[in-house]
Amino acid sequence: MRLFVGIEFSEEVVDELLKVQNQIKSEAKRGRFVVQSNLHLTLQFLGEVSEERLGPIEQALRKTAQRSREFSLELKNVGSFGSGQSFRVIWVGIDGDKQELVHLQKDLSISLDKLGFPRENRPYKPHITLGRNVEFNGEASFEEYSESLMKAPFLVNEISLIESTVENGKRVYRSLSSFRLSAKH
Repeated sequence: MRLFVGIEFSEEVVDELLKVQNQIKSEAKRGRFVVQSNLHLTLQFLGEVSEERLGPIEQALRKTAQRSREFSLELKNVGSFGSGQSFRVIWVGIDGDKQELVHLQKDLSISLDKLGFPRENRPYKPHITLGRNVEFNGEASFEEYSESLMKAPFLVNEISLIESTVENGKRVYRSLSSFRLSAKH
């Protein structure tokens, strides 16, 4: 099984992401865009994992969630990896209680490292991928996309263990289990 740990979004947040994604799609010459059901914020990618390891992974996620408190985030801006007219990734950035988000991600990564899932060497840069290999006819207006984002806070109150499969040639993400953030403030 190919697995990762992430934060899934409410319908309102997904609708906001889709609104901006549709703006980008309408101006893009080509690209691969993330489908609605796959929009998420990755905390840690685990890769290929045998079923026997699910129990210990879920236990680590449960304990991490119990040590973490609920917090608020908001969509911040639209950006990219790449430049000019061709972009490897177009993403939406995160604002709000980023300190709590980074603390959660670090705690999770320490717990999973003990199970043999090595920590990333680079700092955690939270973002929500909207599209990959996106190419525009002219210059893309990321400032315009960013201005159209509704920057209302949303609550993060759980983390999910998510499986990534390929069905009919398309990547499909399915939540296997979720863990409520339950530490007191």
